[in-house]
Amino acid sequence: MIFLQTYKHEDKIDFPRYFVYLQTCKRVEVYGGDGDIPLYIAKHLFEVSSGLKSPIVGENQIQCQVRDAYLRAIEHNHVSSGLHTLFQNALRISKKIRTKTKISTGAMTYSSVAFEIIKQEWPNLDTAKILIIGVNNLNRDLLKILAKNKSNTIFVGNRTFFKAEALAREFACRALSLKNIDEVLPEVDIVISCTSAPHLILKKEKFLHNKKQLLIDLAVPCDIDPDLRSNKNIRLFDFKDIEERIKDNLSFRQDEYEKAMAIISRDVACYVPTKRNYIK
Repeated sequence: MIFLQTYKHEDKIDFPRYFVYLQTCKRVEVYGGDGDIPLYIAKHLFEVSSGLKSPIVGENQIQCQVRDAYLRAIEHNHVSSGLHTLFQNALRISKKIRTKTKISTGAMTYSSVAFEIIKQEWPNLDTAKILIIGVNNLNRDLLKILAKNKSNTIFVGNRTFFKAEALAREFACRALSLKNIDEVLPEVDIVISCTSAPHLILKKEKFLHNKKQLLIDLAVPCDIDPDLRSNKNIRLFDFKDIEERIKDNLSFRQDEYEKAMAIISRDVACYVPTKRNYIK
C-alpha cells in the first residue's frame, strides 16, 4: 500500500525502501511503499502538483519540484511500480490542468506584476532603457525577470553606491548613485523605484523633459511624485495599482481553481475499482 507522511523541515526521517521525497519551502512529504494507492493520497498529490495547495494558487514552480523529486527517486532506484503510477499520473494531470484551465494566468508577486505592466505599456522592451532605483529583494527579482527577457540597457541607482555597484555587477548593468540619477533620467524610457526613503525620490520638477516615460513606484511611502499623473507624457503606476492588479488576478485564479478541482475529481473517479477506495 502506498502511504504519505508529512514532516517539519527539521525532523529526522527514517526512509523506507521505496520512497519519493518532496521538499519545498512550505512542505516536506514522503510518499512511500508499493501496491494500491489510496484515493486521498492520489487526490492530494494531484492538487499539490497542479499548484492548488500552494500559497499562490496555480504557481508553476511546484510542478517542477514534484517532477524533480520523482526523477531523483528514479535515479537512486527508490521508486516502486505503485509510486511510478502515482507520480506519472500526478504530472499528467497537472499538465492537463494547465492546458485546460487558466489557473496560472496573471502575475501574483509585486515584481512579476510590475513586469506584466511593463510588457503591456512598453511592448518593444528590447530597445527600452530602464532605470531601477533601490537595492532590495524586490528589485533583484525584477532584474532576474528583465535579464531572462533579454532587456538590454539597465541602470541601477542607490543612495549607497557600492550596493548599487554589487547588484549591477550581478546583472551586467551600470551602477549609479542617487545624486547622478538626474544624468540619465531624461534618456530612460522606464523607471522602477523601490526604496525605504521617507520622502519623495523623484519630484515632478525632474520631469520637465518632453519624453514619454513609464514610471512604476513600488515604495511605501511613495518614491515618485503622485502629481506626475497629470503629466501627459507620463504613465505612473504605484503600490496601490500593483496590489489591485494582484487582487484581480487572484480572483480570476480562484474561478479557475474550481475548474481545476473538477478535472481532478473526474480523473480520480476513473481509478475507483468498484467501491474500493484505492487505485490498483
